[in-house]
Amino acid sequence: MPESAKGLLHVDGLTVVFDVGKSTAHCALDRVSLSIAEGEVLGLVGESGSGKTVLSHSILGLLPRNGTITSGSVTFAGSELVGRSEADFRQIRGKEIAMIFQDPQASLNPVYRVGRQIEWLLKLHRNITGPGAKAEVLRLFTAVQLRDTERCYRSYPHEMSGGMCQRVMIAMALACRPRLLIADEPTSALDVTTQAELLALLRGIKQEFAMSILFISHDIRAVSVLCSKIAVMKSGSIVEHGNASSIFENPTQPYTRLLIDSAGVLPIAETQPV
Repeated sequence: MPESAKGLLHVDGLTVVFDVGKSTAHCALDRVSLSIAEGEVLGLVGESGSGKTVLSHSILGLLPRNGTITSGSVTFAGSELVGRSEADFRQIRGKEIAMIFQDPQASLNPVYRVGRQIEWLLKLHRNITGPGAKAEVLRLFTAVQLRDTERCYRSYPHEMSGGMCQRVMIAMALACRPRLLIADEPTSALDVTTQAELLALLRGIKQEFAMSILFISHDIRAVSVLCSKIAVMKSGSIVEHGNASSIFENPTQPYTRLLIDSAGVLPIAETQPV
């Protein structure tokens, strides 16, 4: 994929192999390349098991012990991430690159109130504590359109719905004002109405906070709502990429056509990508 002169994230020829035992290795990513410019929303779409989550975990240094980057490069804001230490990644995660996960309730700590969990991030990365931290958490809850922010601040994850927990995760991702947000299947565990609300919220956040977004989904309908560019992944490789409108109107790969046909009418007319 051609790199932009103002590119924020560049993945170049990334190959990831998993050791699955008995001297057997599985290639999860095969020379994957993509680029995200400042302020751009890129949709990464493909069926389950195609390698989308492996790519996001590779970017953030979250591969399990049996996963190895065997070749390729990941640069963020001009800095190489491959080979960085865990201490380095702890400074990057949340502060420079934030991630929201597929199962928000499982991603939140069940034994602490959600407001306190966001306050920890504010203390770690922005040195905000005390009443100022609480005020910032309530402001973030308002930004992600949570009602009754005081009650949400005091709530435990199990006391909130899936949609509310996902909004909390988005608030947590925004807390440190990252330059890149990685959203890994953020709507897949939600009902259709809540999915539409979350997609509208992400569109608004992109415009308000001027951040880049890597939006990962198996649902090309969701990608059509949010993303201006699309990369299609199959079996660990990028098989097609380009402007969203061009891919929907004239896909070059049968696999992309299959994804579009299986999703029904595209794009969703009420909410064009930004």
